[in-house]
Parts: sequence; C-alpha cells; structure tokens
Amino acid sequence: MSLWKKLWTVPRPILLISVIFYLVIVAYSFLHHYGWGVPFFLHLNKGQFITLSIGLLAAVVVYFQIVKLKEQLQVQTLVEYSRQWNSSEMVAKRKASMNVIKFDDVTGRDVDLEELEQVLELLEDFSGLADDRVLDEELVWQSSLGWYASRYFFYSNQNKSIEAIRKKWGLFNEPDMTYYNKLETLYKRYLHNEEDNRKIKKERIECGYLDDRAKFIHGENANVSICTKEEFKPILIELRPSNIHGVGVFAIKKINEKQFVAEGIHKEDYKDLVNWEKEKSFNEDIRKKIHDFCIGTLEGFIPPEDMDFSKLSVEWYMNHSCNGNVGFNDNGDFVAIKEIGKDDELTYDYGLAESNPDFIMECKCGNSNCRKTITGNDWSDPEFRKNHLAYMLPALRRAVN
Repeated sequence: MSLWKKLWTVPRPILLISVIFYLVIVAYSFLHHYGWGVPFFLHLNKGQFITLSIGLLAAVVVYFQIVKLKEQLQVQTLVEYSRQWNSSEMVAKRKASMNVIKFDDVTGRDVDLEELEQVLELLEDFSGLADDRVLDEELVWQSSLGWYASRYFFYSNQNKSIEAIRKKWGLFNEPDMTYYNKLETLYKRYLHNEEDNRKIKKERIECGYLDDRAKFIHGENANVSICTKEEFKPILIELRPSNIHGVGVFAIKKINEKQFVAEGIHKEDYKDLVNWEKEKSFNEDIRKKIHDFCIGTLEGFIPPEDMDFSKLSVEWYMNHSCNGNVGFNDNGDFVAIKEIGKDDELTYDYGLAESNPDFIMECKCGNSNCRKTITGNDWSDPEFRKNHLAYMLPALRRAVN
C-alpha cells in the first residue's frame, strides 16, 4: 500500500471511533455526576475530561489537515497529467493518432497504431487513479481528461484499434483482453453519469459520439477539413464494362492480399432484413433489382440503404466468379483473397454470401472449376465449405445446414 493510501484510509475510521468513544464517555460521566449507576471505569474527573477533549480536538485538526493535503495532492496530480497531455510531444501523438481513428474499421488495413497506443496508455494511467485512490472517482471522470478518455476509448474500440493493439501484443501468446480495461471502466462510468444526469439512453449517447466524430478528429488534427467531415478515403475500385456480365468492379491500383476493399454485410444489417412474403408485394422492376443486387437469406433479403436502389455503392455491382479474388473478413467486409492487380476485375463467389434456397443463376465465368449453376444452397455443401469457409460471410460460417 502506498504512503498516500495509508494517509487517507487509516485516519477516517480511527477518527470516527474516537468521536463515538468520546461521546459515550462524556454521556456516562454526565449520568454518573447526577447519581445514575454506571461502571466506575467510564467516569472521568475534570482533568481527564480536559485531557481527552484536547486529544480529540488535536485528532480533528490532524484529520482536516490530511483532507487539505489530499486536496493539494489531487490538484498537483491533475496539473501533472494535464501538463503531460498538453505537452508538444503528446499533442503530436494525438494528431497522428487521428490517422487511425478516422477509419471506420482498421481490420485488414496497414495502419500505424503506435501513436494511438501511447495516447491510450496515458489515458488508461489516468483512468486508474481512482482505483489507486490517488484521485476521487468523480474528479477522474468529470475532468477534461476523463472527457478525452471516454471519447478516445469509444472511437478506438468502435473501429477495432484496441483489438488490433491487443493482437499485436498477443502475437506469440493469447491476446491480453484486459488491456485498457481501466479505460473501459471509465468509459462505462461516463456513460452511466450521462444517462443519470441527462436522462439519455446509452444508444443515443453513442450515436452522438459518432455524429461528433468529425469534429473530434478536426479538433485533434487541424489538417483535417471540418467541411468534409473527414479526409477522403483512398479510392481502390471503380465501375467499368465487364466481360463477365454488364458492369463490373475494377481495381484502379494494386490491392494486397487480405486488404480491406469495401464495406460488406455487418451483423446490424440483418436487423433491416425484408422477408420474402413482403418481397412479393413489390413491382417487377424492384423485384428484379432485389434478385440482381441484394444478398438473400432463408428468411428474406438485405435491402440497400433507405430501400433506395439509387444509393447502391460500387461494391454492390461485383460480379460472380467460381474463382473469385474477393471474400469476407470476420466483420463481414469485403477483403482481397489474393493480390489483385491494377485494372483486374474484382469478383467473389456468390456461394460465400447467398443463402436464399430459391436463388439460382447460370455461371459463365469460364474458370476450370466453374460450377455452371450457382444456387442459394452452395454454402452448405461440405466440399464447398471445406474450401471456402475462411472467407464466407460470418453468419454462414457459423450456420449449420
């Protein structure tokens, strides 16, 4: 136990016991003085009463001196951490870390996490000061550093930066899942405080964090334009006429194996699932778009944003190939299965994602392993799963036929 812990934890109970003992003795002495029968050892004469009173007064003075010392030490601690946080070296690291936080997902990206890691380490040290009884808990999460700690944890956890750091340190061992646990505790405490004081649900608070992310990034890195909300992401793909079918997706620069290509189907997207019964109520044009572009499941299909086919992003136009060069990562996003050269067409095997039992299409990809007919049941074929499981949509990897 540190000296400070001894200074703070010991006097409080001792002072409380002393005050209670003093009051009991004074009460019994008073009763004895007026003839009530009490044990003789609790009776104080005048000299003893004065001595005990002076001792108790001294204890109270010492106690409040310790309280004052604690306040001074807390102020010094806050000033020291604030000095570190605003040092030119840390400001540079904070700005550099925005190059990581700006991504929606760092999975599959070659990003430099070292600057962000050092920022998070300082914030976690600060977050642990309440547990170490160096600072009062409210001082930690109500301070400006507590505000920063909450947001840095949210953005770093939301885009899987923390997960990437854990994996880095677990390169030769199991990742340490307790890494930044104090920072997570502070974040949850901050959310709880916001819920209690502002009567706002956790989900709405986190949506607010996401809405303010561009401002946060701009505030930490003046090189990012607030007007554009964030820096433009690198362009990897574009639409061109395809030899396979109609329009296809092509690489405008080399894409490395396992590199992130585009957003895919995430767990939350399944909440927007439209059932097949409702699909029958749409007109013929819409139904054709659904079968041409939407990934189907046993229960229904995953629609485009706002049910608006005019909002289809480039990756929705990716053609099928039985020897595709694109698959899905653990998050459901499109990643390169192999190196893709500049001007190569990006394709993926629809069996990696399609599970509508009624789906069927004729394949003309021309590969030696072409299955000729592609169905919504290919994903469940044991041989297909054996060869393609690693790059199937996460929901289908876990599914059992």
